[in-house]
Amino acid sequence: MSVKQANFISYASLIFRSEKGFFSLAFFLLASLSLAWFLGQTAVIESQETSIILMGEVSRLFCTLGSAFPLSSYLHRLQQSGEVNLWLSGPLSRFQFILQSFVIGLSLSLFLILLSSLFMFFLLNDFSINWIVSHVFESAVLLTVTLFFTLNFSSLLKIQTLLFLVYFLGRFKGFFLASLSAPWLGYSDISTIIFKILLAPLPDFSLFYQTINSTPSLTYLTLDALISITLFLALTHMSFQKKNL
Repeated sequence: MSVKQANFISYASLIFRSEKGFFSLAFFLLASLSLAWFLGQTAVIESQETSIILMGEVSRLFCTLGSAFPLSSYLHRLQQSGEVNLWLSGPLSRFQFILQSFVIGLSLSLFLILLSSLFMFFLLNDFSINWIVSHVFESAVLLTVTLFFTLNFSSLLKIQTLLFLVYFLGRFKGFFLASLSAPWLGYSDISTIIFKILLAPLPDFSLFYQTINSTPSLTYLTLDALISITLFLALTHMSFQKKNL
């Protein structure tokens, strides 16, 4: 890796560390997890299980979107200020710029996920490597979607709205597919095929929050995540190559 390439990651890391929003993310994450734990403990029965469910859901929403939104804001600011042209004028290629942007977002996501996991272990005395791995893959997939939207659209509001919609709909993709197969809903074979084709490009985030011992297995989740990551990185690279900066 050249000095120019290394400087891009160092520069981005400095920007993230210097912003108050970076430290605010950690504070609000811990505050949200504490509230989820408190609400779970108020349950009359199975308070421990309720706390695990609530804290796990808060962690996934906060860590996944909490790394995607700052990355989209950062890259959008680079494009608006013209700094992207500065970095690409050196030995840093467009594909390397995409990969290093992905690494920056994933580093932030890993920090939030590990902080969340340690805090949950402190309160619940429960720890799962499989849950952490699926959490990381979920964030990684959304980060590739973030890169695709951010490097192809100029409006930050549009980018972050699309990110939220993709993540929200992706969490319910399994429900949508199951509904298409329900005989009592009366979908025809043609309409079912059309809906499945329309849902195909949407990442299936519903797979990543399955319980540890349920299907699909972690191996299947890993393969599914790697395929999605590779696909969106390739699409981002192809579209960014055609873009005039």
